[in-house]
Amino acid sequence: MSGREVSAHALTHVHPDQQGALNEVCAARTIPFLVPAGDAAAAEDPRLIAETTPDHPITRLALRYWAGPAHRIDRVLREGDEVAGLSSSTCRDTRPDRSPTGANRTASSSSATC
Repeated sequence: MSGREVSAHALTHVHPDQQGALNEVCAARTIPFLVPAGDAAAAEDPRLIAETTPDHPITRLALRYWAGPAHRIDRVLREGDEVAGLSSSTCRDTRPDRSPTGANRTASSSSATC
């Protein structure tokens, strides 16, 4: 991420593989933490991740080795909120020259919705 401006750290969901490094990322970049409303409690108390995740060996491994400490939420995201041109209500890139999956979306673009 060197050389790129990062203004926030937003998770799509709170699983250990997404949540684990958020303290380090937010602290290193001095950026706010954004999380969907449905995952807010687990973001602030990672012990709750186990209660909402199926019990499976991979899940137990992820919880043991990847889950990070709790982190204060700066903004709770709700259905339809936009972050960097992305919205939770649809999942498509609105630029005419891009694929419907948004596979060609770049960090500098601002017209995708997801």
